[in-house]
Amino acid sequence: MDIDVEVIIEECIEIIKAKEVDKFDSAVLKIKEYGPHAYELLCLALKRADEFESMYLTNAVISIGADILPYLLKTLPALGGVAKSYVVAALGEIKSRAVIEAVVSSFDDPDSQVRQAVLQAVDKLNSTGDFEGEFDGVLYKALNDGDIYVRSYAAGILGGVKGEAALDDLITMLTDAEPAVRAVAARGIGRHPGTKSRTALLGMLGDPMAFVVSAACLALAETGEDAPAAEISAMLSHRSELVRLSAIKALGRMRQKQSIEVLKPCLKDENELVRTVAAQVIKFLTERKGV
Repeated sequence: MDIDVEVIIEECIEIIKAKEVDKFDSAVLKIKEYGPHAYELLCLALKRADEFESMYLTNAVISIGADILPYLLKTLPALGGVAKSYVVAALGEIKSRAVIEAVVSSFDDPDSQVRQAVLQAVDKLNSTGDFEGEFDGVLYKALNDGDIYVRSYAAGILGGVKGEAALDDLITMLTDAEPAVRAVAARGIGRHPGTKSRTALLGMLGDPMAFVVSAACLALAETGEDAPAAEISAMLSHRSELVRLSAIKALGRMRQKQSIEVLKPCLKDENELVRTVAAQVIKFLTERKGV
């Protein structure tokens, strides 16, 4: 390639690294105009970039799309840490079947940031509906990961995965030692309507952590028409205002006329926010039911 052209590409890469927003689109277009050699230089720049530069360069990669994948996948093994996490996450944005192997293998990385990026990519890819079952193994490993954030992210993804196997995995996560994971799992279970989900969530109303009980209340309201109003109503007298608030919101989401009377004592709650939200939900239910 002509040296002058190579200089032009390098200038475009420097513009991207410097986050010159007003010039970003034109720089990316010029890189796309020169094609393969420009892509190689962009990927080489990723190898040399620091944390902030790699973030902006990855934005350029996403803008280019599938055409840069062969060069990006070749570069990926040479990357580490933050740069690798940015690139792995970007693979989910490109949404090509060509990224599956790279995404799956990246979960073996010892860096938890990279493993979280894998789950971010999996979440994006699963959202298309074109990769069903491709990442089941990754999600299973993630649920048993030593990092709390990885486990929490995996539980969140499973909330959007249909089927009994996903629900069973989420129910298992309700026994996790970390309350944050239990809370995410509870919310995910709420997205799986049915008796099995309700039974599992009812067991979480006695969790020692208020925000887990709060998550279970809200999730119960989403499990269908047979959501247990009585058990949720019992949480209106919970010692934590967070739980009381969630119970009020849950009853509001269930849209049952009989909840109006149950909620009236909450208008005298010691917490101002609880009183305010209770009044709002009562008003909503009254107007909705025409009482």
